[in-house]
Amino acid sequence: MKYSVTGPQMKKIDQDAINRVGIPSLVLMERAALAVADEANAQASKRGRAAKGGKRPARIAAVCGTGNNGADGIAAGRILWGMGYEVAIFLAGDPDHATGERQLQEQINVIAGSYPAIPKVTVDGIYGPATAAAVRKIQSVFGLPQTGITDYSTWYKISSIYTAVARLAE
Repeated sequence: MKYSVTGPQMKKIDQDAINRVGIPSLVLMERAALAVADEANAQASKRGRAAKGGKRPARIAAVCGTGNNGADGIAAGRILWGMGYEVAIFLAGDPDHATGERQLQEQINVIAGSYPAIPKVTVDGIYGPATAAAVRKIQSVFGLPQTGITDYSTWYKISSIYTAVARLAE
């Protein structure tokens, strides 16, 4: 396999696009995911496979790591699922190396298990509207400014609640 750029080079390119050009990381991730989903859809069509409802429905597996590219893969799986494909997502890697967004979503879901007012979110590594709404609800329940943004005080509060709830579950 021949690579156009190395992993570290791609990371620098992404950071340049985010910091110098001003493209939000969420937009980069969604564009990458859409390109992967479009290619998977094209490949399935070439093989006579279709989304659900077709004569030969395609099943798609996405094997994703815990980093940013893994989040791209999860997002591609979400897009393919929305197209009607049966999608299975397999996560491989060290959870301690997961993106901050993914770790936050996992913590929100653990907290939501003990606080029914807090909605559970899809763990996809994307800080989208559902994650922001859950963060706003946590901020509301625990007396923080309701911005939906995970600033230092919100991150600290979520981390401490998560630790307490996880210990109770042990």
